[in-house]
Amino acid sequence: MITVKNQFGHVMQMSKELLETMYSATHYEREVGLNMTGLAELLQSVQDNVFTVNFKKQATEESAVQALLQADNATYKDAKKLA
Repeated sequence: MITVKNQFGHVMQMSKELLETMYSATHYEREVGLNMTGLAELLQSVQDNVFTVNFKKQATEESAVQALLQADNATYKDAKKLA
């Protein structure tokens, strides 16, 4: 048995086998970056599989200036934040 917490904060006990067979868009093995054409092709091919899509807005000069103004020393040492 393992303990899991849902999005509402409720804690439950369940078997590992049950968890492995559940469908969820938040249980994933990898992240894949795609352009809109690749996403359209993926949507046509997945049939009834559950997955999550996160869109990132295209950077603008205004958003870059705002990010630079809010940055501190730790920001420049974090590779993810720099990307």
